[in-house]
Amino acid sequence: MATIELYWQNFPDRKAEIEEAIATIDLDYFQKDLSKLISFWKRGSDRKQGLF
Repeated sequence: MATIELYWQNFPDRKAEIEEAIATIDLDYFQKDLSKLISFWKRGSDRKQGLF
């Protein structure tokens, strides 16, 4: 996510194609929830390992 932030800082005038792609994947939502998602995956993986 830091790479995306850096890109935005250095290239503020993005082309319409990039803006459309950002809107399509709802990048703001993705950025906010990515750390939660990774945390859930890790906890699930840890729980599975504990079962075996």
